[in-house]
Amino acid sequence: MMFNSFAQLKRALQPGVVVTMTRRDYAPMAGGYDAIGIARRIVIAQTNAIAFESIRPDTDRPSWLYWPKASEVDLLPDGFRVKGLTYRVDTQGDSR
Repeated sequence: MMFNSFAQLKRALQPGVVVTMTRRDYAPMAGGYDAIGIARRIVIAQTNAIAFESIRPDTDRPSWLYWPKASEVDLLPDGFRVKGLTYRVDTQGDSR
């Protein structure tokens, strides 16, 4: 799925959409969980952020990705890159 604008990307990333982190430019925080290669469903979408289902076994609280300025988001043929993280959009969701 190719996105032509940041607005189009944000409209597409709604609850139910499955996204996979494919690359990280820095190490996870000490003791943190690395989401690379794990398909995660978006559970909350807001104008300033999206929240992914948790991958941590000790909580079900979602993890948040807050949007920077549109100029700081790179649109890719199959996803997007933001804040040193690259994501692939796997499905369009099912409005769960």
